[in-house]
Amino acid sequence: MFEYQELRKQYESFNYPVAVIMVAGKDISKDKGGFSISDIFVELSCGFEASVAEFKIYNTYDVYKHEFRFEETKKLIALGSSVKISMGYGTSARDVFRGFISQVNFVYRRDEPPAVEVHAMDIKGIMMANSYAKQLTAQSYSEAVKLLLDQPFYQKLKGDKGLFNDINITDTPDKQQGGNNNETTDKTLEMVNESDYEFVVRAAKRFNYEFFQSNDSILFRKAKSDDKELITIGPYDGMLTFEIGYDVTGLAGKVEVRNVDAAKGKVFSSKKKLESKMSEGNIAKQLVSKQTKVYIDPTAATQTDAEYRANYLMEQMSYRFGTLEADIVGLPEIIPGKFLKVDGLGKGASNRFYITSVTHSMEGQGIYQTHISGRAATLQ
Repeated sequence: MFEYQELRKQYESFNYPVAVIMVAGKDISKDKGGFSISDIFVELSCGFEASVAEFKIYNTYDVYKHEFRFEETKKLIALGSSVKISMGYGTSARDVFRGFISQVNFVYRRDEPPAVEVHAMDIKGIMMANSYAKQLTAQSYSEAVKLLLDQPFYQKLKGDKGLFNDINITDTPDKQQGGNNNETTDKTLEMVNESDYEFVVRAAKRFNYEFFQSNDSILFRKAKSDDKELITIGPYDGMLTFEIGYDVTGLAGKVEVRNVDAAKGKVFSSKKKLESKMSEGNIAKQLVSKQTKVYIDPTAATQTDAEYRANYLMEQMSYRFGTLEADIVGLPEIIPGKFLKVDGLGKGASNRFYITSVTHSMEGQGIYQTHISGRAATLQ
């Protein structure tokens, strides 16, 4: 767990923000061609969408020739080049993003100097590109995910390109434990006209797993399994603005997943009950406790599949209850996929939130801020 006051001391009261951008292994933030890097935005997510980054390179336009200095900048903006962005203060910077250049725009807008706008995506952007129809040799979904990411193409991105360093895959519940699970013993896993990305996301949704890149690691794990608190923020701990809200709209006391066993000609189902605390009393809970959401899911082939799906749907629904949007002083340590604590705001507002997305931004004035989006399933 990080302590805000310790970070404040480490970063010398957050003076002198700094960003380092490496493209294809070269530090372009120190380029000698007279270029200037500014307007840096890094949007990180532990959801199924890709994390992205963008920045602008100024002094790339020759005002006398009325053309961009392409020959001088082409090595800095080549599509597919690896990108690593670090942010911090003074001489201390920490990695916040790894990916590849996915888009380049030459822009000349009103009231803005000409610039080259560079967009980058993490590994998910590459995984979205292919499409297969094939049978996989793996006996469980976690083994299948490992098999996909162990392909030479991805290992080359890991080694030569440096897009990531580690792949951490948690076993899915369908992995055989001594062959005792009769429901999945003869299972065949197939990719049906889908990309590596689509297959992994399908696997994650099946078991209520997360799939995202966190700095230099690719994670495939049970949702919210890292339950340690990353940091405590509040009005005296770096929080500049905030909006915390709670909403029972759309919540239900039970989720039920149903399907039909065609071989036996009978319906099977699984139910999951909402366990969250939603108010100091029982009024809010009473509003939703008798409501049930029923899903007919043809992808749930067994009773166990229905249980996995019900757990996933209930967690997704319950974490719509509490929301956090906060701007804090720029801290590269803040990443998605972690819990944080909001304190010092009294009951209700003070709570524990799961960080779903983080935006690190450093604008032209050199102001570094971090925006946090979080979710809570219950009151503390």
